[in-house]
Amino acid sequence: MDDYYALLGVERTAPASELEKEIRKQLRTWSKRSNHPDLSRRQEAERRVQQLSEARKILLDEQKRAEYDRALAAAPAPREAVPDKSTDLSWIDEARRRVAAGDFLSAAYAAREARDADPNDPEAWGILAWVNAETGNLRDALYEATRAVELEPGEASRHLDLGDIQARMRMADAAIASYRRAQELDPGLEEATVGIALTLQDTGRHAEALEMLEQLLPRSGDPQWLGDQLAMALITAAEAMPRVRTPTGILVTSPAEVEYMRRHMLRARMVTQDPDLLATIDEMERMLQWCADRHWQTPAWMGNGCLIAAGVVGLIVAGIISLGVLGSGVLEDILAMLVFWVIGLAVIVPIIYFSAFVPGWRINQMAYFRQTVYGRPW
Repeated sequence: MDDYYALLGVERTAPASELEKEIRKQLRTWSKRSNHPDLSRRQEAERRVQQLSEARKILLDEQKRAEYDRALAAAPAPREAVPDKSTDLSWIDEARRRVAAGDFLSAAYAAREARDADPNDPEAWGILAWVNAETGNLRDALYEATRAVELEPGEASRHLDLGDIQARMRMADAAIASYRRAQELDPGLEEATVGIALTLQDTGRHAEALEMLEQLLPRSGDPQWLGDQLAMALITAAEAMPRVRTPTGILVTSPAEVEYMRRHMLRARMVTQDPDLLATIDEMERMLQWCADRHWQTPAWMGNGCLIAAGVVGLIVAGIISLGVLGSGVLEDILAMLVFWVIGLAVIVPIIYFSAFVPGWRINQMAYFRQTVYGRPW
């Protein structure tokens, strides 16, 4: 069975917040590659996106995760795969087949055999780069992808792969240069434009990235795929807006943040039909609605027991006096009493409403203040 923890690169004891963060990070990476010009890489990307979607459904559900953990603990350890050379496939074809199946160990073995047989084969270097990148060996992957570009400088996909590895290594300028070179070689290669946009996002330039994707969407050859990329970029930009970060995620603390994030979620809903992305949008919109709605929050001045007791006594006394005035039957006194109550309620009710019923973002703001000033837990 698939080990989703190994897939995500996290411990089996990782909290749900860490799992969700890593799932969304990898979905963003792999969905970008699901339109890769190379078939084997495209198949691997599609397979990985499906695995990540399954991981989300299982690991973010407490009951399903407990059942999965028990099954994973009881599963036998995976055996090391050995490349199958009983067919007439070349080493390169075998490497491509293993990449598409997600068998990186065998793919690396076959690619090394192909490279040793012909050190000037750019495909062998390219597959080695891909495999090392997916197994976390980014330094080797960078060297191998660079070598593939040197051997085949006119092939756009080589520059695209190099840009992906540079982006993962946070070499933003180098990655953008590689993507731009891929664009020059193949102006219709939308993956290069998406790569530039996502790299810009990684450096905090969200507005530029979104503008680039919005401009590409109307003329995209695959609007569904690009719509998903734009939706993910919108979600990422929205999550980057709140200035307050907590151990469990973001904390919305102003109406400007609510409005900004809502606009992005509305646009994201318009451009994607992906169920996982829509579920993320639904969850964020529920959070933003809570932040916009007013909720009961006992004001500090109501926390004073003596003040509340005095207020209750005052109301009782005022009620007794009012009953006495009503019993007297004097019209002028009754009218004066009514004016007194109307004015009193007109003043007291708004004070209580606006001080006790506060928007969710304000509650978050107060919680952040208490935590930073007094060290109270979230």
